Amino acid sequence: MTMDENLSARRAAWRRDMLARRETMPAAVGTAADAALESQIAQQIAPLGGVLCFTWPIKNEFDARPLITRWLADNPAHIAVLPVVIKRHTPLQFRAWTPATRMRGAGFGTSVPDEGEWLTPTTLLIPLVGYDRAGYRLGYGGGYYDRTLATLDPQPYKIGIAYADCALDTIEPQDHDIRMDILITERGVTKYG
Repeated sequence: MTMDENLSARRAAWRRDMLARRETMPAAVGTAADAALESQIAQQIAPLGGVLCFTWPIKNEFDARPLITRWLADNPAHIAVLPVVIKRHTPLQFRAWTPATRMRGAGFGTSVPDEGEWLTPTTLLIPLVGYDRAGYRLGYGGGYYDRTLATLDPQPYKIGIAYADCALDTIEPQDHDIRMDILITERGVTKYG
């Protein structure tokens, strides 16, 4: 096994472990963690303008939809987008979203806007399967955010969202891994750089 294959196998094992932790989180713990996450995220996005990307929740992720709905209502100039996979192994595209947007299923339990303007986000709320103390993310393994972030110039402000129990010492970041600007868990906010 090569070094890349070893790292890929380790990351796959970490991913399985982190997803299992999320899946087996007791309901009361999850509810409290989500309330704390919502409060932390709300403080970070309140002053933001521009175009804010969030994700439709899958696999027991934090559900940002109610928070983003309120953020949009707070200021008519606020714009939210959802990521859309146009073609496998290509960067994500981003389509405008409001609570009234017509949605369609996109596989893997997620939905995407069926209509609306294509925009470039200035801030990304990125769900993390796991994360390390240096601010690097462990995603689902498809590489979509890695490919997308590599193409965006200027770089958007990257806010990683994770449950504190999904921390790793290191994800052993590679050249293509891009560190988050801040990381939010139910236990607080960590800023990098």
